[in-house]
Amino acid sequence: PIMQRTVFERSVVDGFRVSRVESLVCSNQGKKIFAATADGAITAYSLSMESNSAGRIYTCKDPDMFRKPSKDKKSVAPLVVAESWRVVLCIADGVLTSYDTQFHTLRHAMNDNKGISLFSIYAQVGSDSVVTVNKKKLSWYAFKSDVGFILQREFNLSDTPKSLHYITAHIAIVGYKKYYEVWDVLSGSCHRLLDIEKEHKNTVVTLPLPPPNTSITTPPSAFSPFLFLFTVGSNGIILDLDQITAGHPITNPTATQPT
Repeated sequence: PIMQRTVFERSVVDGFRVSRVESLVCSNQGKKIFAATADGAITAYSLSMESNSAGRIYTCKDPDMFRKPSKDKKSVAPLVVAESWRVVLCIADGVLTSYDTQFHTLRHAMNDNKGISLFSIYAQVGSDSVVTVNKKKLSWYAFKSDVGFILQREFNLSDTPKSLHYITAHIAIVGYKKYYEVWDVLSGSCHRLLDIEKEHKNTVVTLPLPPPNTSITTPPSAFSPFLFLFTVGSNGIILDLDQITAGHPITNPTATQPT
């Protein structure tokens, strides 16, 4: 018999009082929620769970708006949680900023690179790092919990990117209006990966698929990223790491169903 695995379970959440939410992330194995609003505020909730005959009921408690609305009412979205770093990151007033996920205090601010529009992190022991985009500049930083962001290298880009996705310790995907580039921030090499006929919002999604014969109880966080989904117009294209790092464009990609 085929064992079916439930991917999503819909439950009631009480006590959430944040409006105009632009970004929402969980931390501490779902026991805490961070919500960023359109005016730049960030609120943290602790999340408790109870079970009854109707199912699971989650309750938001202890709200803490640890970042007040900004003067210019600009959003800080997207929020990104790095559990191993114990921080939640965002772009606040053009500066990549991190806050402690437990105490909600300011931890680090990338003050040497104000005006960034995109960032992406790679959180693995020994390779903790961040890439950022500021206009037509790609920057690569190491991350140390005691000192924060340490600039490693900077690169000039061909245009202003629309998306940024850090997929391994030194490989970043940069998406433009009509194409994707692959950057090796360690060597500084770059190559065109995919061309797109029509301009659209470029997105790359990591698919952490389990290897064969993996136990159904193994958490997805334990899987290595084998595949990556690229949006191309109204369709998606799935590529593996070898295809991405081969050093030449994908000329005849096989598209998935419309995304």
